[in-house]
Amino acid sequence: MAKTIGRLAAKYPTENQPLDGVLVVKDFQLNIMSPEDLNELGGLITTVITQRQVVPFNAGIGLLKWHLEMMFGTVKETELAQGDGAGNQQGTVLRVFDTIDIKKLVSGPNQVTLEWIGNAMNDMVADSVLAVILSIDSSPASVKGTYYM
Repeated sequence: MAKTIGRLAAKYPTENQPLDGVLVVKDFQLNIMSPEDLNELGGLITTVITQRQVVPFNAGIGLLKWHLEMMFGTVKETELAQGDGAGNQQGTVLRVFDTIDIKKLVSGPNQVTLEWIGNAMNDMVADSVLAVILSIDSSPASVKGTYYM
């Protein structure tokens, strides 16, 4: 027997109506609650994890943007400059699906940094972006494409 609490208990469920929530077991007591109620009712702390991966990359940022646009569609490009709240960082940031940032900094000319908030969907997109980056860097055609820099 499980008890619904929080936002799920606000409306009495009818027969054959699906109930979406999280089952929390504490001291042999079963409670079903909304994921938004976990902090205050479940005694659980939720955390957001930002993941960062530095990858060797020797091609130009223009070539990378072109490949990412072929794979994902629109890619937003912004410039990092001193005084933008970026510290001493200068370079270019490409944003894919409004979730993954690819930074190519002036201070690290032979590498890019991928940064994203970790969850199942973002991790999958980051894996795809990483595959694109590694395929560009290992392709002989990319070496000849220096005009994309």
